[in-house]
Amino acid sequence: MLTVAITLAVYGRISPRTPALGLAAGAMVWWCAGLALLEWLLPRGSYFATWPLLFGSAGLLLWCWLPLSAAQSPRRLAWMNAFALPVLLTAGAGLQSTLLSSTVIPSAAILPLLVLMLGTIVPQMVFAAGRCGRRLPAVLAMAGLLIFGVGLGTNQPSASRPRMDGISYYLDLNRQEAFWICRDRKLDEWTSQFFPAGITHTPNAEFLPSHARFRSQARPPKTESPPGHDPPQWRGPAPVVPVPGPALDVVRDQATNGVRHLTLRLTSPRKVPRVHLAIAPPARVMSARVSGKAIKGGESGWSLDYVVFPRDGVSEIYLELASTDALSFTVTETSYELPEVPGIRPRPPHLIPRANTLDWFESILYDPCMAVVKTFTIPAAAER
Repeated sequence: MLTVAITLAVYGRISPRTPALGLAAGAMVWWCAGLALLEWLLPRGSYFATWPLLFGSAGLLLWCWLPLSAAQSPRRLAWMNAFALPVLLTAGAGLQSTLLSSTVIPSAAILPLLVLMLGTIVPQMVFAAGRCGRRLPAVLAMAGLLIFGVGLGTNQPSASRPRMDGISYYLDLNRQEAFWICRDRKLDEWTSQFFPAGITHTPNAEFLPSHARFRSQARPPKTESPPGHDPPQWRGPAPVVPVPGPALDVVRDQATNGVRHLTLRLTSPRKVPRVHLAIAPPARVMSARVSGKAIKGGESGWSLDYVVFPRDGVSEIYLELASTDALSFTVTETSYELPEVPGIRPRPPHLIPRANTLDWFESILYDPCMAVVKTFTIPAAAER
């Protein structure tokens, strides 16, 4: 409404110098430029400019063909609405979806598209402005501001429109330490119960694993978030929950001519959906097989991430290493729930857990999740 009101007000100022036909033709020129740009950058989205250009040009042609008196006739203008309806039904739906998916501030960049859409109904706007004068823009502006104010005033979280928050639990079985981690910018009435008063944001914790989807590259590990780009986190102490941790057993360990052949059995007693395994540098993995699948090794350290761990909770790993030295393995189990801790208040109806898909490729820790970490040391192998 505000855009229509501003457009009508501007037209009222420039109408003595600029004919309505010129405004409509100018809008078609911009739609033609938009069509060329979409064909170059996004061919499958070119329909967004094709339909307004097609029907807007047809309506403009009819307007030019009609005599001036007939063009201002309400009956003739009603027939010209047939050229505007396809624009509203095609490009209008896409524009509405774009507005709904953006916030209030970025939505201002989309308003020029709405102005161009108004170029397909210039005859109707000219007729309305001629009949109502300045009253129509004023009424539309007041109605738009009123709706905007009501939307801001009632935009509060509720059970029907809940707000998302997140909390994660990290358990280090080696140190017998546990932490609550929250990546929200601010703590709300539910997440604040996990952290003591006066706590502040801290950089991304070093103990979090690097989750790089089934990665076993020879180059240095790469995290899902670029170094230094992880947002600060809230971190607070948590009770140590007694849970069975992961197990890493040696099935076969043999060294021949300085090459170590190691077969391991990785077990998750809780059958968690995701497991991450990492070998600390400077171990050099020449080759590897995971559940019978051959994958590359690594020059200094090696890591493997099961995005979907086997349902039976067991996986066999074969490693061919260039050294017989002792090895240090770190295993991280990730499950997408929180442990049962006495005294934790349930979420109120207007708060819901954050969807994991919102943080895809943005963080190595999803909400809600429970990460259990355990380190294993395998002694050096004897030559045979």
